Amino acid sequence: MMTFKDVEETVTTYDGGDTYPINRWISEFEEIATLMDWDDVEKLIYGKRLLKGEALLFKETVNSATLHKTLLTRKKRRDETLQQYLLNMREIAAQGNIEEDALIDYVVDGIIDEEMNKTILYGAKSIGELKVNMGKIKLSGVSAAEK
Repeated sequence: MMTFKDVEETVTTYDGGDTYPINRWISEFEEIATLMDWDDVEKLIYGKRLLKGEALLFKETVNSATLHKTLLTRKKRRDETLQQYLLNMREIAAQGNIEEDALIDYVVDGIIDEEMNKTILYGAKSIGELKVNMGKIKLSGVSAAEK
């Protein structure tokens, strides 16, 4: 799995200066995104983190309805650890004002697993407690409906 540090070493950061054309940066970024098979959420997260200096002014504020829809539809992928999934969900939520308890619900809802394991996760009152509870379960990757 590629980390953000790997992305930073692969894709040039963009600072909004005149020395590096934005069209060229976007083209290079899109090439890497295609090679890495990033979805739109990953592109948004990595793209925003690669902006520096004046380019930070380009960051678009995402409205809360869009954020809630993204969080609602985002599911944990099989190749993603619970910790990676949680980090990605927190990155999405950080783009706006998402309440911690709502984020916890979105995170747990996006995990495909037996309800017994998810019940342990739903009991979390904070992100820190959710992390601890995630360490206590072993995912089967099968929902109760699939049994």
